[in-house]
Amino acid sequence: GNGASWCNHDCSWSSGNGKCVSKFEHPNRSGLDVARQGGEDKNSVSASAVSNNADKEESDWVTPVTSQLWTTLITAPTRFIEVCQESECCYGQRSFSFNNPLEHRNLTQYHYEFYWGAPFGNGLTHYFNQRAIAFLQNQIFQANPFHTNKDGTNSTSKGMISCFPLNAHPEVFFENRTRILDALVDAGIPLKNVLPKHGYPHASSTSAWRLIPQTISHETQAIAQAWASLPNYVNDTAPGSKTTAVVYLRCNEYILNKHSDYGILPHRFVIDRLSSDIDHVTIVRQDEEKENACQWAMRGLANALKGRDINITLRSSPDPKSDWLFMARAPVLFCAPSTFCLTAAWANPNTVFFAANKHTTVVPTDSVLQMIVNQNEDVRASGFTVVPTDFLPGQIAKDMTEEAVIDYTRSTHCLPALHGCIPINEDKAIQEK
Repeated sequence: GNGASWCNHDCSWSSGNGKCVSKFEHPNRSGLDVARQGGEDKNSVSASAVSNNADKEESDWVTPVTSQLWTTLITAPTRFIEVCQESECCYGQRSFSFNNPLEHRNLTQYHYEFYWGAPFGNGLTHYFNQRAIAFLQNQIFQANPFHTNKDGTNSTSKGMISCFPLNAHPEVFFENRTRILDALVDAGIPLKNVLPKHGYPHASSTSAWRLIPQTISHETQAIAQAWASLPNYVNDTAPGSKTTAVVYLRCNEYILNKHSDYGILPHRFVIDRLSSDIDHVTIVRQDEEKENACQWAMRGLANALKGRDINITLRSSPDPKSDWLFMARAPVLFCAPSTFCLTAAWANPNTVFFAANKHTTVVPTDSVLQMIVNQNEDVRASGFTVVPTDFLPGQIAKDMTEEAVIDYTRSTHCLPALHGCIPINEDKAIQEK
């Protein structure tokens, strides 16, 4: 309605004379570029920004961009996010500009190929790990998404990952690369130790993504805020505002049959950390009708919380984005070990407790790397706390009785010989055994 036309099928914008200017003709003119060139109203996309500068050299379009500016921009042009949701508009459109075009020509590119259809948690963890590897090597990140899955079918599960930048210069990170590299040298850690392309980077305590927490949190929070402003999600928030906590449980029949790195957590992980003003807890889990260890543990937690006069809501949405955004906005979030909840925790600026064990699917960060991160953060990360926690592996819980599962979830500490659980301190467990 304001003269800013979107040409939906090739992600383009209309010039002042009505001509469709494609992304191939002007690759630097992404949705963020246009919004940046616009006027005071950042919620509208200005077509005049394109038409008035149509004859300028490409270098004139190179604008200094930092993660702070990215955060400001991505929360404003919700129309950009809307189009991404409704079509394949996001693909290839986001790129970070930088201060010196000549520096861009002198740097090598780091190419990353991936599938849009990868599970969102694993996919986003892979994405940021590759971003970090490029950053640490002072390379320009260039993502090359496949629009088909490995089996040749079309990749339709794109979701929010398609709205993260496909190109990024090393200077757009919050972290100081030189300080991190110097700290690694001082700690005696060769750079090559954090650069391997792990199949599951969340399962390695020294993966590169662990060194860029501020960049990760700012970008995921910006994307989550933009998506949450859309009509389908804007009112889908936890009831009771600050008096509500959200608990994510990653346990179902598949976990019980296939996994020893996921499973059941003791109730104390949640109960011991609930503040006295919490009067409502929403439990997010995958809904299953079958009676199994996961259901027993979930019902046991709900009953334990009800015994403390806390209202309980059970939530299971058919739309993963809905649950992810719900968790990203929770006043207090408790995460079972899972990349789905890990990435939602990145996007959550509030209080987060993330359960971790060196045998779970998401392992704690190596202590030396964590010390380097803490020493080199200019701005401390939000209230994200990793909680070392024992757990009951799914494949063990599958063959246990309901009484035995409940006995573990109510326990004050893990006794492996009695409960079948994986403790925090294995040496102590051996002595007890």
